[in-house]
Amino acid sequence: MNVLNPGDYFGEMALLAGEPRTATVRTTEPTELYSLAQADLKRLMEREPAVQAALGESLAKRHAALAAVGA
Repeated sequence: MNVLNPGDYFGEMALLAGEPRTATVRTTEPTELYSLAQADLKRLMEREPAVQAALGESLAKRHAALAAVGA
């Protein structure tokens, strides 16, 4: 289980790697959620290499964490 805070994101693994989602997200209070289509995310990463690097690092960490728990 994980707690997300303002500005956090989820779902990038499915968008970046074409993988099925690995989590279900539930809120405990009123929450604003924003979505980004895969094509839009790819365009953003092409324009902003820092975003691509950060998401790549996040993807690697999440894969490692999933492997550690045997998922």
